[in-house]
Amino acid sequence: MYIADDSTQSTRGFNTSIDFTEILDFPEVEPGMTLDERICIRKIECKVINGRKVSFKVTLEVDAKVFLNENEDMVKEIQGIDDIQTQVVSLKMNSLVRSKRN
Repeated sequence: MYIADDSTQSTRGFNTSIDFTEILDFPEVEPGMTLDERICIRKIECKVINGRKVSFKVTLEVDAKVFLNENEDMVKEIQGIDDIQTQVVSLKMNSLVRSKRN
């Protein structure tokens, strides 16, 4: 709702929807990957242009991550071979346990 700039300063209001599309380019994304996104409205600016027109400017913050959950094989130990040299490397691996969309 807003007060129009006409002579009576009448109260006006409206409901509308605006088509909005923004394409985010992830060059290595493939079918079957999982998208995790967080979209926040950071700021809304509104200006009354005249008694019939209102201008809105909305600033959005988008945090998007794409994941691929794959099964990987890893050698834990080698048995049955004597005098073998091994090198142990620590790795940090993330694993998607569950994904649910509403």
